[in-house]
Amino acid sequence: MANIPLTTRFIGIADTVNLVEKKSAQINSETEPYTMQDILDTVPAGAQGPQGPVGQTGAQGIQGVDGAVGPAGLNWQGAFVGGTSYVLDDAVSFGGASWFCINPTSSAVTPDINTTDWALLASQGAVGPQGIQGVPGVSLAPVWGGITGTLSNQTDLQSELNGKQDDLVSGTNIKTINGDSVLVSGDLGLVESIVPGSNIFVDTTDPANPIVHANPSNPMVVGLKVTDGTAVTGTLAATISQTILIPAYTFNATGGMLEFVARYHKTGQSGNHTCGVMLSTSPTGGGTTIALFTLNGGSGGGSNLVVQGIRTARISSNTLTVYPATTSNLTDYAGMPNTTPVAFDHTVNNYLLFTIALSDINDSSVVEMARATKYV
Repeated sequence: MANIPLTTRFIGIADTVNLVEKKSAQINSETEPYTMQDILDTVPAGAQGPQGPVGQTGAQGIQGVDGAVGPAGLNWQGAFVGGTSYVLDDAVSFGGASWFCINPTSSAVTPDINTTDWALLASQGAVGPQGIQGVPGVSLAPVWGGITGTLSNQTDLQSELNGKQDDLVSGTNIKTINGDSVLVSGDLGLVESIVPGSNIFVDTTDPANPIVHANPSNPMVVGLKVTDGTAVTGTLAATISQTILIPAYTFNATGGMLEFVARYHKTGQSGNHTCGVMLSTSPTGGGTTIALFTLNGGSGGGSNLVVQGIRTARISSNTLTVYPATTSNLTDYAGMPNTTPVAFDHTVNNYLLFTIALSDINDSSVVEMARATKYV
């Protein structure tokens, strides 16, 4: 590019004139040609013109290609439950933090320990600062329905309460003992002390429903069984067929007399049966045999026999004295040459156990009836 001297003057040139030729022939004697750009470079830049108007919006371009599918999100399953089946990307909460499954698992091991199958998503946040204390509540006066203030000053309350209950009248809505109201101070006086087994008797045949008898009659049936007991067959061992309870305090320390009766029915062969009575503190056995009766089969067959045995026993000072158990008489009315003492605690329940010992396992025998009677 050539440098045009600053003192060079230009004159008008027709559009049809070759600028290069004119420049070399008329403007300057130098042979180097000047271009139009050389001329423009000597002219200083003018002031910036005003901005032109905004052009029209171009046409919308074509839609681009769809992007790649992003990674799958997490599936929130709530609190962690051991033994539940979890799959990849399941998320749970445990211990204040959240965890997400990185391997399918149904283990009961918690996520904080089972790092093989779980990864931490978000830790439990720190404990925040304690909040400011709330505004104290408004203190309220005691209120009972429409009544306020202390109860001791409520005359209208007393009137209301009086209207809720009838006046107490001895013998009408208050129970009395021999005409005396029980709403009195001090102890209630009794004419006579209550002594179990003396002036009262507690029948505990049904332990869930004991029955108290006052001034028991004399004699008094302590126990009575009028239906068949358990039939004994197929064994030669002494077996309980019937049981009678003698409740605690049926007798007192001064004693009395006990009579027991049983009726036995034998069927089968002609052999003898040994029928016994045991005294025990348990209804299932383990006591002392106090009586034996022999049910004779007889030489004529004896396939169907009924006998009744009876014994009387004296009770005194926690001892029961009875006809010897080695004596097999059906009654003891013929005389009692000697007796056998047996311990008897009147303060506890006692049982008479009526047993049967067969002589042939093909036989059968049963206690059809049993009774125990008290005399004092």
